[in-house]
Amino acid sequence: MKTEGNPPFGSLDKLLIRYLGELYDSEHRITDLTPQFRDASANETVREVFRRNFVEIQQRIQLLEAVFRSLDCEPIRFPSYAGLVSGAEAEAWAETSEFKNAVDDIALLTRSIQLQEHSLVGYSAAKMWARSLGLTETTVLLRSLINENAKSLTSLETTLEEASSQVAEDHQKFP
Repeated sequence: MKTEGNPPFGSLDKLLIRYLGELYDSEHRITDLTPQFRDASANETVREVFRRNFVEIQQRIQLLEAVFRSLDCEPIRFPSYAGLVSGAEAEAWAETSEFKNAVDDIALLTRSIQLQEHSLVGYSAAKMWARSLGLTETTVLLRSLINENAKSLTSLETTLEEASSQVAEDHQKFP
């Protein structure tokens, strides 16, 4: 059954390429949002994490382009519904972060983590499909993407934990 936005793929390799295109689009959207998150942040440490994260995402995009080349394909962006909605929500959060306080920083970090966790799950699925198709080079490249994404997430999560602890500590000082 064909439904709008979900074309029949007919083969796992076509599904893999389409899904990689959605991830490619998603990474570009995250790249566009990260400077907004950085600029909306109140804390220099959080801003620095977003600066580093921006570079890490650009490196992941280059690695994803290598994945496409391993499949003899040009990189192509396919917008996905989930990516569009998540990106729009994250952009709204960055725009409404007008008070530039620690709680806003927590919200921005959380949104960034959510977006990048979506990519991590996507890379894991794509790696399984590539392995099933016997695409060794693609599987290795996707494993590298998973590792790089996980490192970025760890950095964001550590910063989120520290920021949350500080807000909770400050709240306890001033009930």
